[in-house]
Amino acid sequence: MVLLHVLLFVLTIVSTMYIGGPLYSLAIMVILLCHEMGHYIMTKRYGVSATLPYFIPFPYSYFGTLGAVMKMKGPIWNRKALFDIGAAGPLCGFAVALPFIIAGVKMSVIRTGAHHPAFQQLGEPLLFKLVAVLIFGRLDDNVELVLHPFGYAGWVGLLVTGLNLLPIGQLDGGHVVYAIWGEKSRIIFRIFIALLVLLAIFYNPGWLLFALLLLIFGRHHPAPYDTTIDLGTARKIMAWVVLAVFVLSFIPAPFPELNTVNLIRLFRKNRVLRGFGPASKDGLYGLGRLEIQTGYDLGVLESIFVCPASFEDILGISLPEIDVDVFNKPPHTYRTGSNP
Repeated sequence: MVLLHVLLFVLTIVSTMYIGGPLYSLAIMVILLCHEMGHYIMTKRYGVSATLPYFIPFPYSYFGTLGAVMKMKGPIWNRKALFDIGAAGPLCGFAVALPFIIAGVKMSVIRTGAHHPAFQQLGEPLLFKLVAVLIFGRLDDNVELVLHPFGYAGWVGLLVTGLNLLPIGQLDGGHVVYAIWGEKSRIIFRIFIALLVLLAIFYNPGWLLFALLLLIFGRHHPAPYDTTIDLGTARKIMAWVVLAVFVLSFIPAPFPELNTVNLIRLFRKNRVLRGFGPASKDGLYGLGRLEIQTGYDLGVLESIFVCPASFEDILGISLPEIDVDVFNKPPHTYRTGSNP
């Protein structure tokens, strides 16, 4: 069984290296590994049986991976254990992502001028805004930062942290709020599911799929054996730290150009799917009003939907190209930009 974990870990290194090169791969793998080991160490501390993390390679994506998961096999004994296990992962991942973000933004390149149509826009988390201001000062609207691979890995790390800290079901944030409020946390679950639906309407329809998956697979949270033990002052303070990390990390529109308005525009033109274009050797990334050049292979999403070329053979159909300017990105570039 250990060999499976090792194999998936190695394959994820390969897939992330294919997407962003060795520097990106190094940074994102360290961030994900520290996130999962934060959970794992806490399960061992409290005697909860758990597997090693399963890393998920996925080269046909923006990130080269779908992250990592681990399965807890045993019961969680009390609220303190539930809180510590849930909070340890995102806090460890955030702590490790922070130096990569600072170094990545500092090594990034500023360019001025009109928005380059070749760049894929990325949503800007609050932490990136703060780091960019501290390093470069306030940037004009016509300024973009070309991100170093460390910076892009840090952005992905924040995306993972923000998603995991949503206080819903059996996500890390769901563990934390259940440890604090118990069954009353179901109210918070419902509120955030509703907020995800609103995000799907006004920002990105992908949030609707995420909300449905949470409703299907993670709606109910099992109670720990002992629900009477008090968390204590230190953990209540730490809960505020977890909230601050969530606010700094969460990205309402990770890919602003892939929004509901553009979806409607796409379907009005009666277009369908197109797959990934080939990778090239001179890829670009970017963030906020900032951008970066990696010089390594990148996979590329050329439409809202993902359909690898091999799917055409499987389905036995030929998929026409999308003829919408906002999606006609060269198959090796990314750009970041402020949230709409």
